[in-house]
Amino acid sequence: MGFWSNIFKRNNSEKGTGSVLLDYYLRGKNANGSVAVNKDSVLGLTSYWRGVNILADTVAGLPKSLINKEGDTRKRVENHPSIDLLTYKANDALSSYSWHALMIVSASLTGDGYSIILRDANYNPKKLIPIDKSLVEVRVFEDGNYVYRVKIGNDYQLVLPENMFHIKWTSTNGYTGKNPIEVHRTTHSISLNADEYSEEFYSKGMSQDGYVEVEGKFDEAMQERIRKSWDKTYSGLGKSKVAFLDNGMKFVQLQMKPQDAQYLGTRQFQKGESATILGIPPPMLGIMDKATYNNMEQMATQFVNYGLMPWIHRFEDEARLKLLTVKQAKSYRWKYNVNALLRGDTEARSEYYSKMVEHGVYSPNDIRAFEDENPYEGGDRYSVPLNTIPTDLIDKKYENEKGSE
Repeated sequence: MGFWSNIFKRNNSEKGTGSVLLDYYLRGKNANGSVAVNKDSVLGLTSYWRGVNILADTVAGLPKSLINKEGDTRKRVENHPSIDLLTYKANDALSSYSWHALMIVSASLTGDGYSIILRDANYNPKKLIPIDKSLVEVRVFEDGNYVYRVKIGNDYQLVLPENMFHIKWTSTNGYTGKNPIEVHRTTHSISLNADEYSEEFYSKGMSQDGYVEVEGKFDEAMQERIRKSWDKTYSGLGKSKVAFLDNGMKFVQLQMKPQDAQYLGTRQFQKGESATILGIPPPMLGIMDKATYNNMEQMATQFVNYGLMPWIHRFEDEARLKLLTVKQAKSYRWKYNVNALLRGDTEARSEYYSKMVEHGVYSPNDIRAFEDENPYEGGDRYSVPLNTIPTDLIDKKYENEKGSE
């Protein structure tokens, strides 16, 4: 029996009614209704797209500096080959901003972001050249050492670890990151199929999926005429009309409406899962049901600490290991400054700065530097309240005050 023969069934009721199934949603779909899950389709999810861009653009836009730490003294390094690469231009085609963003996008979609480090005759880094993950293979030897095998054109080139800037997401072997799309395939598949359903639903003009009950039995030719007539009149964009049926025909709704199927809840679930995978507070992806004025600053702090800092540490560590010499790496540190993201509103920031100056933690010029203002003469002095004193000088101060009475 054909497909329509199977679904046009005789009703066993007393009247002997027949039923015509008009299931437009399944027509033209794959047998399992699934949507391909890959980096391109996942980027089509608005919540994942937005989350990846938030991470990439935020890290890319952070102020970056090379710090020389000797004992308790910290001094900004002004002259080093890696400074231009990470703060100005990674190569002839990419600014440092675009390069940082590209590395995070690649790692958040495939688990790894690769860039070959080109060096000059003195072995100083001079360019960072991004390489697609599909062109890179990590070969691990029995002793734990490894190399990168990179396809360049029709040839393969072996790249030593010190010449590959490698940002990897969660890893289970220490050499490569786990592909987040593969790890969370089921979650992404649910979201993609929800989007596919939405497109199908609205492209049909919210058509009435169900079946038509009629008296008696129709032959296949009559069934096909009814189906085509219904499709022409009621299916498609702009055809959400009221259905009129003749001769005792009765339309029985089968397909639940999106509201009845909690479709909107599925969309919220989709955003929430993207936020969870990427480590981003849900309000940043538009989930505002639990957001309040009082907890927004807390969420911003959580975003920095748990969403951004893991990525920042990856860049800082990789830059220290790959862009500095062994001798320099003992005292030099790359720092991606997140202070601007933690400032809060103007009132809270002013109160914080006041306390830091009052207790001698910051000087006025330190604060002016945080606010991107020029220093002023005399602003480098640190001050403490007159009523505070080191504990080991309390007795001496007491004796001095007693002797002056």
